[in-house]
Amino acid sequence: TLADLLLEEAPPFIFAAPGGLYVRLDSELLKDAREERGISLGVLAETAGVSRRTIQMYESGMGAMIDAALRMEEFLELPIIEPIDPFTFKSEERLKEQRETPSYDDSFALKQLSTLGFTVRPVVKSPFEAVSNSSNAVMLTSLGSDDQKVMERAIVASELSRIMDRFSVLIVEKKHERDNINSTAVVSNEELKKIDEPNELTNLVAERGTKR
Repeated sequence: TLADLLLEEAPPFIFAAPGGLYVRLDSELLKDAREERGISLGVLAETAGVSRRTIQMYESGMGAMIDAALRMEEFLELPIIEPIDPFTFKSEERLKEQRETPSYDDSFALKQLSTLGFTVRPVVKSPFEAVSNSSNAVMLTSLGSDDQKVMERAIVASELSRIMDRFSVLIVEKKHERDNINSTAVVSNEELKKIDEPNELTNLVAERGTKR
């Protein structure tokens, strides 16, 4: 779950796609093991319950249905199923999102968070843009200008942070008329620029996030 990933750093293995639930395979390990052991495409395909062509596609990096992957893993006695990191930055998807949303230069905010000592992991297709971790805090980090769409996403991030008992912050270009949106603290670039320590930001976010 998202909570497992954020709080326990336990990455998921399964992802949903058209047709069912899938896992990602270590395609190189799969191909090397099959060839080193002299296992034909046909034998592995029969074991997995798929076609020879599908095995070739697995070896080229395509994800596999759970049942087929488990059969191959059991047959080969190798951990060919890989965990998924949903926070891996995907530039093409990120650029597409940026084209579809109001322009906002988030580079300053992300760089400043990194300078303060936070580990910043951008995400895509999410109500927030990044997850920022320090030694003692996890923040769901939203970025954007002062518009209705960003405000709505901040509300969703508030609910997620409440469920996971973590902080949520919205970083905007200019000082906002409100200090928070639900439990999401609102911090401007100017305020962020004046902060020198990660705990200083964490305390500010905690204080504003609890205001009503």
